[in-house]
Amino acid sequence: MIQGRTLWELVEKRAQESPDALFLTDEGKRTMTFAEYRSAAERAAAGLAAMGVGEDTPVTWQLPT
Repeated sequence: MIQGRTLWELVEKRAQESPDALFLTDEGKRTMTFAEYRSAAERAAAGLAAMGVGEDTPVTWQLPT
């Protein structure tokens, strides 16, 4: 079992151990591997950082109902 203190630690470890393993399949049948998810999350984090979002800055999102 992979262990980590944060969700990101778990994602990082799994992406290192099995980057091509399936991470998710969405309702449109699109798939994403652990490596692809890590890359997408890093791009999102870089975009937030470019807008001045840093550690301890609250971030929220709204999902469709």
